[in-house]
Amino acid sequence: MKTLLLAAALAATAVIDGDQCEKIMTKRALDKMFRTDPRDRWAGHDNFDVNDAPYIAVKKLLRRISTLAPFPVDCNLWMSFRERPELVQILIRQVNEISQF
Repeated sequence: MKTLLLAAALAATAVIDGDQCEKIMTKRALDKMFRTDPRDRWAGHDNFDVNDAPYIAVKKLLRRISTLAPFPVDCNLWMSFRERPELVQILIRQVNEISQF
């Protein structure tokens, strides 16, 4: 199982375009992410907008990569923010929403 997961991870690393991934969140969503509304401190985190074309393209590619294993695998996309590299945002979750921390 570990070997199959590693093979899928290596495939994802080779074919996922980081530039395209950075275009997934809209400017509006990114702007709100780092501002705190005094009336609703979570408003920025709840406003998750995406640019359709890069989102759909990467989601489809991640879904195809998940079929490389003969057992259920989710290929999710986690990205750090250029403005705040210590923070990570999950941009794409797949059907099983399985994450290992």
